[in-house]
Amino acid sequence: MFQIAEKRSTRIFPTAKLLVFILIGLSLLVLVGGGGLLLYTKTAHTVALQAQATQTVQTVLTAQVKATVTASPQYIFDHVTATTPAINNVSNEWNTGSRPDVDCIFTGGAYHIRVAPEKNWMFCMDAQNNYTDFIFQVQMSVIHGNGGGIIFRDDTAGNFYSFTLTNSSQYSLFALNESGKGAKPLAFGRASAGKTTSMLAVMAQGSKIAMFVDKHYIGSVDDTHSSTGTIGFTGNRFYGEDSIDVAFSNFQIWKL
Repeated sequence: MFQIAEKRSTRIFPTAKLLVFILIGLSLLVLVGGGGLLLYTKTAHTVALQAQATQTVQTVLTAQVKATVTASPQYIFDHVTATTPAINNVSNEWNTGSRPDVDCIFTGGAYHIRVAPEKNWMFCMDAQNNYTDFIFQVQMSVIHGNGGGIIFRDDTAGNFYSFTLTNSSQYSLFALNESGKGAKPLAFGRASAGKTTSMLAVMAQGSKIAMFVDKHYIGSVDDTHSSTGTIGFTGNRFYGEDSIDVAFSNFQIWKL
């Protein structure tokens, strides 16, 4: 378990201001004749101009809405992470814990998950703070084992998501339950050339989940397995018999 100190969040929304000024002059035609005054107004023309202006405004606003809705995950990620995160590298405030088969400890400037050889994977969670819509980013270094990752939206029913990356840069996203039943694979692929240190991130907003490795977008899914919950880290061994030691640092969260 680890403790996270809340900070004020930064909310980013695409904005645009549109000012449309339409000046319509009414033509007055004064005809004097037969002892009377005839006043002619161009009412029909005025109504037509007003309708045209309204349609122009609606067209521009519709285009702006479509541009916002269809903004790429990479675009949103880049703009949000350029701002100050709500939580920023507070690893020295994380709680630590141990049991015979796993250690969740802070040492050497990073938070480590160390797992005994008889276990294939284990995770350490922040059990106190829930997050719904966010970008969760952390640097991961695999010291022993084959990979690791991040856990998010771990809800009260035990439903959660696991985004993992191996040393050979094979990534996966699973919808899981703490009971071990009903595991659902959501995404698989290769992110980049294999290496032991990578920056992992997920962007979760509603049912949309986007994945990033080294700040580059690699894929997204639409899923409703869990909508809110706690976060954490995981260490994995997919093959071999070594113990697991995965280090996490530069931990950041932006709230959406």
